[in-house]
Amino acid sequence: MTLRIIGLGLRGFHGLSMEAVSALESSDHIFLDTYTSITDGKSIDALRKMFPSLVDADREMLENPVRILELSGDSSVSIIVVGDPLSATTHNQLRLDAMRSGISTEVFPSSSIITYAPAASGLLLYRMGPPVSLPFTEKNFFPTSVYRKIARNHDLDLHTLVLLDLREGKTMPVGDACSTLKKMEEAERGNILEHVQLIVVSSAGSHDERIVRGSLRSIEKCVFSSPSCIIIPAILSEKENEFVEAFTTHLDET
Repeated sequence: MTLRIIGLGLRGFHGLSMEAVSALESSDHIFLDTYTSITDGKSIDALRKMFPSLVDADREMLENPVRILELSGDSSVSIIVVGDPLSATTHNQLRLDAMRSGISTEVFPSSSIITYAPAASGLLLYRMGPPVSLPFTEKNFFPTSVYRKIARNHDLDLHTLVLLDLREGKTMPVGDACSTLKKMEEAERGNILEHVQLIVVSSAGSHDERIVRGSLRSIEKCVFSSPSCIIIPAILSEKENEFVEAFTTHLDET
């Protein structure tokens, strides 16, 4: 019958719109995407309390969605996605698969870290380059193409949002991310990180939200809650500089 993809936004359970809650209440099956992003435990507990039939949808279930599509063929199915419901390729592919199977789809939009983190930091969205995802690296897996994309944005005078990979329900520690970025820069013989004030946004949209700026060295020494992301700014405009100074906390002042 119907497949609904519902954005949870950045405030967890409290970010659901009244329309989204109504859609969930009328759903025969409800899944929570645990693959593409994470949310805090309190929000998950609240969702399970309100919707006892909630089932976790992992990577296998979302990328090989046979069960989801079968259920959607003769019942109403909703998938709750942290943040914006269509930011990840996974969800658009699922939507396309449903359409090709003759299943009607409905999308409930919500806020996304891709737009919120830069804007909350005081950066102008039209100056954001393509975001990059920083993966956990291995001995035989060290994709410096991530740094080349950052350098390309920087050459075009654009800021870069660095999304951190997930493991065991948490984003990569910011200190580890800084270390990886430094090694990538060395491998690519770049010269950006030591000359910019990085911005870190942690627990975006929650009461524990923290937005700080500082040198790579000072950022690397700090501990941030999960989820976190890093922004590597280009040269700030006069207005951006005013906003960033007002909306972020300089680490040297903490």
